[in-house]
Amino acid sequence: MATRRLDPRTILVESAEYIRRIIIPILIPIVLNIKSDRRPSSGSKADIFFIWIPVAIGLFSIIGGLISYLVTRFGIEDGVLTVRKKGIWRQERTIPLERIQNVTLSQNFLEKLLKVRTVNVETASGQGAEAKLKSLSMADSEELCQALLSSKNANTLSEEVDVKPAEPPAVYTASFKDLMLAGALQNRALYIVAVIGGLFNNNIGDLIKMVIRALDRIPYLKATSESPILLGLAFTLGIAVLLAVGWILSIALAVITYHGFRVVRREKGIDIQYGLFNTVRTTLQINKIQSISTNSSWLFRLFDFSQLHAQSIGGFKVNEQVATGQTLLAPIARPQIITEIMDLIYPQVKLKPTDFRMCHPYFRQRELISSSIGWAFLIAMIGGMFRVIFNNPSKPLSAFVTSGAYVAVLVGVWGFATLVHAYTSLVAYKRLGFIVLPEFIYVRSGVFNENISIQPVKNIQSVELRSNPFARRKGLVDIIISTPVSSSTIPCLTKEDGERLMEELMRQSTHAGI
Repeated sequence: MATRRLDPRTILVESAEYIRRIIIPILIPIVLNIKSDRRPSSGSKADIFFIWIPVAIGLFSIIGGLISYLVTRFGIEDGVLTVRKKGIWRQERTIPLERIQNVTLSQNFLEKLLKVRTVNVETASGQGAEAKLKSLSMADSEELCQALLSSKNANTLSEEVDVKPAEPPAVYTASFKDLMLAGALQNRALYIVAVIGGLFNNNIGDLIKMVIRALDRIPYLKATSESPILLGLAFTLGIAVLLAVGWILSIALAVITYHGFRVVRREKGIDIQYGLFNTVRTTLQINKIQSISTNSSWLFRLFDFSQLHAQSIGGFKVNEQVATGQTLLAPIARPQIITEIMDLIYPQVKLKPTDFRMCHPYFRQRELISSSIGWAFLIAMIGGMFRVIFNNPSKPLSAFVTSGAYVAVLVGVWGFATLVHAYTSLVAYKRLGFIVLPEFIYVRSGVFNENISIQPVKNIQSVELRSNPFARRKGLVDIIISTPVSSSTIPCLTKEDGERLMEELMRQSTHAGI
């Protein structure tokens, strides 16, 4: 079998990855030693120890990278990708080409500088990348990707790289303005405030004193620390600044992450390319895509935007190697663009919101009853905890928590929470809907985020009817539709409609699988 080695530059990439993994645990004791009051004398054992740590890290990282380069071989023969690692722990992995779902070419910042790529091969195992080859030259990675996803199932890797074909036009390209808008509408400012709050949760008093001392140093704001009202306004302004900073960071993160986002239709499937510092290129085979879905938050809907995702078996986050089964096809796009991308995958799909069938109105009652009971238990539990904590004459709140006014406040909170959930239940009911076509089923759901899932009937693995005692009294059932990558629920159908739908879906699924 003709095999190849990794590119020699993998030694540097593996060394850098090894250093990245261990540098934080190593630096923590060093920093603590530097910040401690006890300083080791010059030439002491501790001093020598900390000097030799970087040397040892560099030496072990280079040795690890060199071993990875020397022991790894890969090749394609008889329709099978083989990856061998010969060392103390030997490993050989074979992957039939027809089992490959997606191939992702990724580059971190260092790989970009060295002009190499990491090839991640995904199968239907759902356990992340089945094979990961790093770091290959640009030519080798491109050739391997074409061979793995070739419609002819190439049996071998050629010794010479073919002339690169002309780049086809992009079906969708996210402009800089689009990415800025996507980041603005996906505002992560609250995350910033939460992180800062978490960092200072044990020293909030010290933080307040620090802010007051800072205000006292400014002549025009010195009176702020002496006035509770002005101090409150100052903290409100500080929170507003944090929210603004978080908003700006959200925009910057979207621009950096999805820089150059483009979708290209190729013979083997669809290419998705994006990234500024860490670049990603994923090739999805259309016949391996299990479903597609649109997602639009209330801010996205306000400006008539949506996101589009494709679900396939074995999808993963490139950096974390976590199976997700979901690939982003459009970070932000208007309905016309969404439709054009959908046409690449499912040309038969013609989505009309007016065609959605509504569920039974009992859904609202069920949601309201369950939420009302849940809020009652939660508020009663929290109220009981406060009574235990403050039921002490020495506590300032003791008189209040043992009075009838306290119970009235708890009941008021429960009533307000129930009213809010009654409204959200109404919104959820209006958003619920489904469409059944000869080859596809659409399911719409969501309250603040509206989701529309489009699943080919042929990919359905099972259909389940489920009902609780209250639903059975109404003659209603829920339908759970499962595919290899996801499941969708259609709640509150009459038993007759549910059984009819279940029979129709299984009939179409069985017929499509023949």
